[in-house]
Parts: sequence; C-alpha cells; structure tokens
Amino acid sequence: MINSPRYDDDIVHFGFVLGANMSYLSIRPIPGFQKIVWDSTYLPDILPTPAGGARVLSIESVPSPGFVISIVSDLRLGPLFNLRFIPSLSFGDRDLVYTVLVYNKTDTTLMTITKKVPSTYINFPS
Repeated sequence: MINSPRYDDDIVHFGFVLGANMSYLSIRPIPGFQKIVWDSTYLPDILPTPAGGARVLSIESVPSPGFVISIVSDLRLGPLFNLRFIPSLSFGDRDLVYTVLVYNKTDTTLMTITKKVPSTYINFPS
C-alpha cells in the first residue's frame, strides 16, 4: 500500500526539527584581575555593608544542556534541485562560578557564587 502517492507532486514541503545543544562560554579575564579590590558599590549582594572589600580569585564557566526548535521549509526547484531554509531558535543556560575572597575588619571568608546566564539565539542560515 502506498502512503502518499502524490507527495512528490507538491512544490513546497514543511517540517520541524527538535534538537539538543550545549552552550559553552569562553572567559578571557584581564591580567591581574585577582588583585583588584571591589567595594560594596560594585558587589551589593555580597558586601551589604560599606566596610571591607572583596577580590575575585577565579571565574569558571559550567555549560548546561539546552534545546533547539527549527522549522524546515523545502522548495522544489527542479527534479534534482531543492531550496531548503531552516531557521532555528536555540535556548540554553550557562553558569558562571565565581570564587570570591570577602574580607571585613574582623574576618576573611572564601565564597563560591553561581550566576546563571540565560541565552536565546535565533539562527537564519546563509
């Protein structure tokens, strides 16, 4: 039994693609960033009081999985030629993990802080 005998007679076909992705982030810190002392005006969520300061010791990027949704548009130009256009929308997150040395007048604390970087990309192939 033939499923769709007139399928190839159509000039335009549509479809969709679901996929998975991993988003990576390249970090290029400035030289000597570990020596910079930040005060509470730059780090209000870490240093609630103006006394003291903080130094960022390291920054790491941790990728996490995401997903892709694409629409496939196919136009038959001839018996051997097709024009295919596949725009896609990608969603993904990355985590930036900061190791921060926080010091006040009385003590010093080593903290690990994680910040999420959500990303959405639209891709139009060329």
